[in-house]
Amino acid sequence: MKIITNTDYMMRRLLLFCFFAFVAVAMSAQNNLVIRDFKYQQYDQTANLKGTLKKDNNGRTAALLKIETNLDDLAFDGGSYGIVTTEHKTGQWWVYVPERAQKITIRHPKFGACEFYYPSEIKAARTYSMQLTLEGMDVAIETSVAGSSIFVDDENVGKSPQTVYLTYGIHHITARNGNMYYDENINITKDGDKLLSLQMKDENELYGTVNVTVADGADIYFDGKKVGIGSWYQRLKAGTYVVETRKQNCESQTTSFEVEGKSDKTVEVKAPIPYTGSLTVLTTPKQVGMYSDTKLLSENGFAKLPIGKNEITYKHEGYRSITRTYDIPRDGELNDTIKLKPLTYIKKSGIYAGVAFTYGGSTMGVTGALGFSISNFDVQASYTMGLAESDPVHWYAKETNVEQEVDTYKLNTISVKLGYQFALSMRVGLTPQIGYMTQTLSSSGQYGDGANCGSFTVGAKLLIAPVPHLCLMLNPEFAIPNKKSETYKSIADVGGFAEGGFYAHAGIIVNF
Repeated sequence: MKIITNTDYMMRRLLLFCFFAFVAVAMSAQNNLVIRDFKYQQYDQTANLKGTLKKDNNGRTAALLKIETNLDDLAFDGGSYGIVTTEHKTGQWWVYVPERAQKITIRHPKFGACEFYYPSEIKAARTYSMQLTLEGMDVAIETSVAGSSIFVDDENVGKSPQTVYLTYGIHHITARNGNMYYDENINITKDGDKLLSLQMKDENELYGTVNVTVADGADIYFDGKKVGIGSWYQRLKAGTYVVETRKQNCESQTTSFEVEGKSDKTVEVKAPIPYTGSLTVLTTPKQVGMYSDTKLLSENGFAKLPIGKNEITYKHEGYRSITRTYDIPRDGELNDTIKLKPLTYIKKSGIYAGVAFTYGGSTMGVTGALGFSISNFDVQASYTMGLAESDPVHWYAKETNVEQEVDTYKLNTISVKLGYQFALSMRVGLTPQIGYMTQTLSSSGQYGDGANCGSFTVGAKLLIAPVPHLCLMLNPEFAIPNKKSETYKSIADVGGFAEGGFYAHAGIIVNF
């Protein structure tokens, strides 16, 4: 037999007391469901309409309890009368009960159970309503600015002053009236104040503006939503914020920034980083500039490029530029070979026109030239309009030796030349030429007008091109008379014109 001392007995009683006290506290912490505002809905016929009415086990039309609540996972017990059926609707539970039911018990796995006795007799085919909420109390809310809109947990509960039923616990309460606002979390307790006086503030003191900019016209995302392209201007409450920048074929970037109350600031955020590949090019000459638009990428034949289509232009002084398009793969490498051709301003083939000043054969004039070249073979036609007049020529009658008239003459020239062009450098060309020209006298008198002289020509055309498509021209030539009329010979001898001889043309040529 074991003897129990008085000390053991007292210790056991103390432990038993602590156990039951803990159970009681736990149960009281759970049993915080509350039913409010039980009403008979006289004009609601849902319980008695085809499609929504239900029959109990006795074939009688059940009554309908519309329980307004946002709680899920509820279980219902009607006691000895039982429950006909339940339906879960949005924001409501529909519970069908037999007539003359006495009570209902509602259970929740987290908030415990609530037993409710109906305050009036439940009758068949009638609709009743009630609110199921958590335990709380009515709280009067007033604001320092009357008539302010009040929000509890983001739900508009009306304008101040206002009495609101609040469950015990922390609630997010805001109020707004123009620029005046209140925004705080408030803990509602059983022993807490039943009157909340909200002191509103001017929100301009806590808000600032920020202008977010990003290079390359990237998209700007805030809170997962696209808010701008390249820039975003927004008014924000003081605090820390994060934006994300995105662009196709680029790695997105995030940037955090601070907003201060009553301030205006500009923030340059990180631009998306393009996905890249590489391009390696073997070039001739060895050092060639690789350009994207006007930006120099490299001069050593290697460049990192964004993925996708890229137009690259290769440039080197004294050489013709080349542009090629590459489709760069992500993290891939492309290879190419580029050979630039030396730049020459002297064209092998083309059409040209020019104008020159002509001097020679004791006369001078203005020459217009038109020609073309094919693979350096050159054909040129020109016309020279004489400007200088001859010495006076006196005409006498043969029979009487009486002077008939005194005339002066100008010498006009048409010529055709054939040559072959040599490019001495990229800007200098020399074309040896042979040709034939016809010189014709022009006068306002009746004697000798139209007399002509034909000559073979040999010469050379020197072209110097300071810029593309424009050349300075020097064209000396020597004319050997071949066929001339006696009238031309007589007028040339008296008027001072040469028959054939040396001529020089100096002017400009435009290449097309």
